[in-house]
Amino acid sequence: MLTFLFPPDEPDASFPSLFTEMKQFFQKDMPLPEGMAELHRILKKYFPVEYILVTAATERQGEERMFLFPEITGMRKVALNSTPEQLLALSHGPERVVRLGDQDDHGITLGVIHRLFPERRFSALIIRAVMARRLIVSLSLIVLEHRGENVFHAGHVNAAFALLDDLMRYFGRHVSLEAAGKKREDPGRYLPLVQLPGMHQVCEMIWQVSRQDCPVLLLGETGTGKEAVAETLYRSSGRLDAPFIKMNCGSLPESLMESELFGHEKGAFTGAVASRKGFFERAHRGMLLLDEVGELSLPAQTRLLRVLQEGVLERVGGDEERRIDVRIIAATHRNLDKMVQSGSFRSDLYFRLSVFPIAIPPLRRRPEDIPVLIRFFIARKCSEYCVQNLPEPSPENMKELLSYPWPGNLRELNNAVERAVILWMGDMRRPLVISPTARFMPQEQATDHAADSWGAPSVSERFETLNEAMTRHILRALERSGGKISGRGGAAELLDVHPNTLRARMQKLGIRYDSQNMVKH
Repeated sequence: MLTFLFPPDEPDASFPSLFTEMKQFFQKDMPLPEGMAELHRILKKYFPVEYILVTAATERQGEERMFLFPEITGMRKVALNSTPEQLLALSHGPERVVRLGDQDDHGITLGVIHRLFPERRFSALIIRAVMARRLIVSLSLIVLEHRGENVFHAGHVNAAFALLDDLMRYFGRHVSLEAAGKKREDPGRYLPLVQLPGMHQVCEMIWQVSRQDCPVLLLGETGTGKEAVAETLYRSSGRLDAPFIKMNCGSLPESLMESELFGHEKGAFTGAVASRKGFFERAHRGMLLLDEVGELSLPAQTRLLRVLQEGVLERVGGDEERRIDVRIIAATHRNLDKMVQSGSFRSDLYFRLSVFPIAIPPLRRRPEDIPVLIRFFIARKCSEYCVQNLPEPSPENMKELLSYPWPGNLRELNNAVERAVILWMGDMRRPLVISPTARFMPQEQATDHAADSWGAPSVSERFETLNEAMTRHILRALERSGGKISGRGGAAELLDVHPNTLRARMQKLGIRYDSQNMVKH
């Protein structure tokens, strides 16, 4: 794919009459689709074009339109760009661009053309503009079954730039998105990374690497949203038409790891009653997310390295090499640098995977994302129960949530919101209260003191020291023995220590007795 942000350096005046005809076309301001037919007639005189394709999209899923001339059967069924890709293009993409591509390129627009013309070779000149950071419009000139690589030349690129602004204004006026907007995709399906202020730098990096094929290594604590980043990267790439396979390397036993990754042949081991594709073969031409990649065994790491270097694999128990085209997205919460130093992770694999590392900050470092995430999680949960009126936490509740460190990151926040929405739905007259340190107990044991109920302690609570734990345990033994230290049923027997050892420990911890054997501490 050749990308031009500016016209070629050498001016080209190959098509003087083109601009005269196009000026007359813009003056007529013909409505679509009549304008498409006229535009096709004019452009075909000067460009090697058989079809012209116009796409338009906004930041909202479902608000997408496509026009093809001449029309082909089934074109309305072709899916267009995904919301993350649209948002990334609107926020970070160049405002004016001309691209030249063929069947070997991975690109969103070219992916649409591939679906329109399956199994056909083609070349395309794509003119795209982002209008006021709110609307993406592109015009693709498509020629099929071309011979040779130089279908379009510098004169075509010059002419495209000369016509770009007028073309985009024309389509901006005549492409209506209102009808398509009525069929929006569920807004709660994908985590809106590009709407999170604290993820701006991460989105910048996604935009830079999404159209490449190099491996990406996602680093971050558990629950920070590594899978959501991988999903956004996939949906903003040119591999959107191919599978996106996710594998958690920590969820499989080591004995099955290689079989799950690379597949196996029938009879390769006990229980292999049939041949089976592994994750790599299932992800052919798409992406493979290796979550918790630090859990891979050393033998699996060795075979993974070969696949990355050579693009071929052998199934377990097989001798046939299979060529695959898979882009690897690896993710881990572990420190791979230290694992390399300790020898538990191969250094050559680490350097291969970390071509483009992306560090995902924990939620405590981006509290500005919390209100956006809470609204997203509330909308997603209410959508499951067909609740239209979405509740919101009070300002006081939101202030509490912003000050909480969220050690479980997005996963903990999602669980807290889900729990709050479920409780709120029991009586919608009550306000929605999201509590990160909520504690629960059976109804018959409920008291007026929430602190007495069981549940996960707040991370803000001070952790008990070893001496404090020992003191509490000895006091419990003394209470059960009635203050008796030695002899049958004494505290020393309960604790399985010598009486003198217990007395010495009690003296060190400051546990004393008065004359009536009453414990003092």
